[in-house]
Amino acid sequence: MCDRIGVMKMGTLVEVGDTDRIFRDPHHEYTRHLINMMPRVENLSRSGLEIESSVAAHS
Repeated sequence: MCDRIGVMKMGTLVEVGDTDRIFRDPHHEYTRHLINMMPRVENLSRSGLEIESSVAAHS
């Protein structure tokens, strides 16, 4: 997707780095906060992963 990431807070660039490093070891508090706010698949309930269909099942 991308090799480098820039993190901005209120119009100010607070961190720039390689994508792997940013996600593995974010240096700025705001970057850590953003990463911690990302939804995680393992935190979703089973019902949150299911897609209901309005199409009637065929026998």
